[in-house]
Amino acid sequence: MIPTLFGVTILAFLIANLIPGDPARLQAGPNASREVVERLREKLGLDDPLLIQYSRYLSHLFQGDLGTSIRTRRPVLSDLKTRFPATFELTLTALLFSGIGGIILGTLAAVKQDSLIDHGSRVVALAGVAVPSFWLGIILQLIFFFKLRLLPSSGRIGQFISSPTHISGLYVFDSLFAGNWTALGSSLLHLVMPAVTLSLGALALVSRTVRSSVLDVISLDYVQTARSKGLRERIVIRKHVLRNALIPVVTMSGMTLAALLGGTVLIETVFTWPGMGLYVVNSIFALDFPAIMGFTVLAALIVQIMNLFVDISYVFLDPRIRYG
Repeated sequence: MIPTLFGVTILAFLIANLIPGDPARLQAGPNASREVVERLREKLGLDDPLLIQYSRYLSHLFQGDLGTSIRTRRPVLSDLKTRFPATFELTLTALLFSGIGGIILGTLAAVKQDSLIDHGSRVVALAGVAVPSFWLGIILQLIFFFKLRLLPSSGRIGQFISSPTHISGLYVFDSLFAGNWTALGSSLLHLVMPAVTLSLGALALVSRTVRSSVLDVISLDYVQTARSKGLRERIVIRKHVLRNALIPVVTMSGMTLAALLGGTVLIETVFTWPGMGLYVVNSIFALDFPAIMGFTVLAALIVQIMNLFVDISYVFLDPRIRYG
């Protein structure tokens, strides 16, 4: 994990500094004099060599300091903490959609191999991989907001509805915990379109992985033995097939989370979702290097921790697996 995160900081730092433009000029304004811009560059440390800038950044990072945002003038860590619950709620919902939907669709496709269900799941998987998420989000907005008026087009909660009492920052959980049914209904409606849009690509990946894994397991001897004992087919599938077919799926969950975190940047922009993705997009336009780096490092850390939990979970899924 440590070498990976170290490599991420190097790549993100180099890429951020290759973006054309001058953040000092953007912060000072178009009418600022050259002297003002130069003083600001010196204050921000932008006139130092890249190696010195990176060393300074790494030193602060080891102390838990992600720097100060050039755009908001606030600590990047505070900005990300404020916006993290919105991104986590969206990503978690999309992960549930893709996980549950992918397992059900993939299992049905494997059990009903070469049937209409199998061919339909193949079409869904192809669409999930081929359709750009931002395009799908715009199409859903056109259909369900502009045409049918069934779902809101942007935001986390209705304009005239107060946010629920802050407990976790997750509007659905906070509304449910406080018994605020108005806020709960509005939060769920606002969550549907962005979560479905974000989950489609991951659902395609999970469903095809489940189908392949179930087909590998379903023909093994112990499954045939369970059937010969007279067990119902759904019990055979649930207890004997799915559990042993889930390891590749769990392995994919780490990659799925990485894809979802990357997808939030586009989805939050399309749906004006006030999370970390929208924050980093606005930071890119403002050439806010500390904010860009902070988001990248935090996302990489989340993915690494998720992969660690995935590795640990193997022991509980398959007792035959032991780590030295």
